[in-house]
Amino acid sequence: METENIGNDAAKLIERNPEPRDALLDGFRAYAVGLVIFGHAIAYRFADQFESWGIFGHQIRRLSGPLANLGVYVFFTISGYIITNLLLREEKRRGQISLQAFYLRRTFRILPPLLAYLIVVFLLSKSGVIASPVNELPRALFTCNLLECEWYTGHTWTLAVEEQFYLAWPVIFLFTTKRIRSHFSVIGLISLISTYAVLGWTFHSNALSFACITGGVCIALWPNWREFLTDRCGTFLWIFAGILAVLGPFILGNWLSGLIMPLLVLILIFGSYGLSWVRPFLVARPVQWIGAISYSLYLWQQLFLGREAIGPAVTLLLLPVVALLSMYLIERPFIRLSHRLSRSIATSSLTRISKIGG
Repeated sequence: METENIGNDAAKLIERNPEPRDALLDGFRAYAVGLVIFGHAIAYRFADQFESWGIFGHQIRRLSGPLANLGVYVFFTISGYIITNLLLREEKRRGQISLQAFYLRRTFRILPPLLAYLIVVFLLSKSGVIASPVNELPRALFTCNLLECEWYTGHTWTLAVEEQFYLAWPVIFLFTTKRIRSHFSVIGLISLISTYAVLGWTFHSNALSFACITGGVCIALWPNWREFLTDRCGTFLWIFAGILAVLGPFILGNWLSGLIMPLLVLILIFGSYGLSWVRPFLVARPVQWIGAISYSLYLWQQLFLGREAIGPAVTLLLLPVVALLSMYLIERPFIRLSHRLSRSIATSSLTRISKIGG
């Protein structure tokens, strides 16, 4: 009876204390997905129109790559920070983390919308609406950051990076102490940046991508780093970091701008916490709404923004509609299911532990 009470209490605690959402991070998600969509639209869907504007349009198109890349690096940094914070909270609340529950939540969060998107791409390809080699579709699940994928699945390279992070980091977290994992994160960040420095700049560099994720991990494990950025980042430094993040490839060159990109993104995200004038731009209702559907927007935008995108340009207006359907019909139901199942796993896990202890 006592062990059952312990398990029930754990389940109630998890249910009554859902993980709080950070409105500022949701705001950054919105701007990040906006940068990706804007960058892809300029570089691909409306490239000819921009080039027809002369030197002005050409310069705007040149900005499309840095803008889209910045959006992706913001996503990576937020992911590293949030995932590590979730692990820390679970460890504090339960005394340990459950790998089974973690992988279940991540699987139900990432895969159902992605599989829905890939099924639609498969059907459109088979029907001749789009030209997409269906034999490449399986790569979109885990390996598009290692093997080049065509346009309609090319954006899943970012999901592959995150999936690989999700697989490795919780295991490292579980089997290391707080001190060891904190120092491991710093060593990992230095190693990844050094690897990037040696290999040089490449489009969608894995070393740089994982460095941005690890930067977020470090901020979560070293709260004094976040406090330093929040307290010491003034308006001038924040704006300067934003300018370098966008124009760095033109001012410093691709290699050097990439080398400092993890730091620039950390300044932009966590430096904003101390700038009261930035907050309204992040917590505004439309921005929060976009942040809430950012994952579905990111998934489906590829279908509307390619050079062979379906239909005329006006069909781009369907993107938010499709994203909303994806969120309400796929994302949220599977997220709720994963929470119920993970609570069940947490309850049974604590019950087993208490039986062993008793």
